[in-house]
Amino acid sequence: MPMLLAGWKLSDGGDKHTFTFPSFTLNPGGEVKIWTKSGKNNAGNLYWNNRIPIWNNTGDTATLRDGQGNVIARYTYEGKK
Repeated sequence: MPMLLAGWKLSDGGDKHTFTFPSFTLNPGGEVKIWTKSGKNNAGNLYWNNRIPIWNNTGDTATLRDGQGNVIARYTYEGKK
């Protein structure tokens, strides 16, 4: 079943930066890439349109929340220190 992601949010570990999904439908088995840079949104790519880095090279946590604020997924990575 397709998922309407409008209003969902993707944020960094400190919630300093938050991307809010525009009107966007993700089809079953589909994927979408969220780019920090500027660009034109399409079926497989959405752009944050930010000029500064969002993710820390030394590690960070990405949190995906639905439109009601429920945590749907969280991914933490450790970078080079």
